[in-house]
Amino acid sequence: MFDGARIPGVPSNVVATRDLADHTQKRKPWTKGLSAASVREYSPTIIRRALELAEELDKLVVQSKEDIPQSVNLTSWMSRFAFDFMGDMACVIVSL
Repeated sequence: MFDGARIPGVPSNVVATRDLADHTQKRKPWTKGLSAASVREYSPTIIRRALELAEELDKLVVQSKEDIPQSVNLTSWMSRFAFDFMGDMACVIVSL
């Protein structure tokens, strides 16, 4: 049977599993990590990264030599922001 949500030979993950007991077991660490209290703890890290992003965008757009705003690839910058933030979160999780 075709199962578009799962790659054959790869163990199911929390999203793709069809077994309710398996899903419940795999969901436990995510539930704790995404609780309101946990998300509040991430605030200083995301604020720091957001300020860094704003600083870099300010350098590119507002402080250009010609004083004319330049176009910026926000997709690329948001990808970098997400990569850096997820790296920060991985370090936090490992240190727990």
